[in-house]
Amino acid sequence: MIILLGNTGMVGSHIAKALKQQNLEYWLPNRTELTQLDKLVDLINHETIIINAIGIAPGFGESKHKVVYNVQKSFLDRCIELGVKKIISLSALSQYPNPTEIPYLKYKYALDQHLLESNVTSYIVRPSLVYADNGASTKFFKKLSKLPILAFPKNPNYAVSPIHIDDLVNFIMTLLPMDLTSQIFEVGTESITLGNYLKRFNSKLIILPLPEWIMATSMNMLGTVMPSIAGKYAFALLRAGSVNTRDDYQSIMGQKARKI
Repeated sequence: MIILLGNTGMVGSHIAKALKQQNLEYWLPNRTELTQLDKLVDLINHETIIINAIGIAPGFGESKHKVVYNVQKSFLDRCIELGVKKIISLSALSQYPNPTEIPYLKYKYALDQHLLESNVTSYIVRPSLVYADNGASTKFFKKLSKLPILAFPKNPNYAVSPIHIDDLVNFIMTLLPMDLTSQIFEVGTESITLGNYLKRFNSKLIILPLPEWIMATSMNMLGTVMPSIAGKYAFALLRAGSVNTRDDYQSIMGQKARKI
């Protein structure tokens, strides 16, 4: 059996669809069931695989990320105690130099390390920006690209390695039967500045240079209403960049991920 955590999220819902299409046996626990650890005894065995796709927006603060981390850790630790076969956990990719300063990265990487140090085979999948038609960030960037002119800082670190949701899901599904050692996978396409990424949606878009302090102020203000894609933490991650340093997608899939 495959147990999928975070099945109502953007990535998780696509994984759930793939599991159904492949006629695999799976269980999609809801938020209440994630805390009912006593019920796992009858569900977990040495053939069970966990896919952890739980995630919340990077703009949220310490307390919310800590709560989500504790729920995941408690559930996964109980699965490990019961002898689960494998854990595939969706994480995050960033060049931010001090991850503990950003709650989003702090708890993502803490869980990554915890799983890698466990006695269960764990695959940590770290995507950059995920493109999906129903994704909040994709919708936001498409709206931005419709503007005739956009002001944006000329900082080369504003770079991403976007990956299509279908490629990300295919990568995760391919890992299911594989027998590898515990490791981290960086998945994405080519490195591209966010400005040029926006031009992929509108080739006529004109981007003018913008002082970075104005960008920071704007992101902080926007974060009060759209924490999923803005705020001081989201801006810090954006400024640091999110690009893969190696092509693990091609290594596993035998071909490069599609360009967005």
